[in-house]
Amino acid sequence: MITNSPSEKIIKQAREIAEAIFKSAEDPNQMPINEESWKKLKKLSGDSLLYKIDEKENLLSWVVTIPTSTELMEKFLAKEITEKELFEQTKPGMKYDTLYLCTIVTNPEYRNKGYAKEVTLDAIKRFEKIKDLKVFAWLTSKEGLNLARNLEKEAGRKIYLRID
Repeated sequence: MITNSPSEKIIKQAREIAEAIFKSAEDPNQMPINEESWKKLKKLSGDSLLYKIDEKENLLSWVVTIPTSTELMEKFLAKEITEKELFEQTKPGMKYDTLYLCTIVTNPEYRNKGYAKEVTLDAIKRFEKIKDLKVFAWLTSKEGLNLARNLEKEAGRKIYLRID
């Protein structure tokens, strides 16, 4: 099941795993992985955080997205602003026409089962009501590039990439 309103236990587990992977507390350029950020994401859109969980309430995979503007997307892709600045400059209620695939994580014990692709395609679909939606991502791994290419094929849309 994919949901935007899991239990507090699932939310806490997702944040802990993401922080262990991305170490945002040590990197001032990343969006912080904390309760305050989660609250802002929910204000941007109820679908900014999607979780795939199984029938036993095991967290399988999740995606964090930031609906934002083309102007901010272009600055981010050109490396003129950081991820944290992109997040800070995106405000609830502003006109969104792009979707940043911020974080896509699969719980290590459930990898290679297609869950990341499934939950991310669901996220993109939930934002397709935005006219001329552009999707973008910041790739930090070979697996991320492979996922982006698969998502482009499945979703039938270009994913603009920032590669460091």
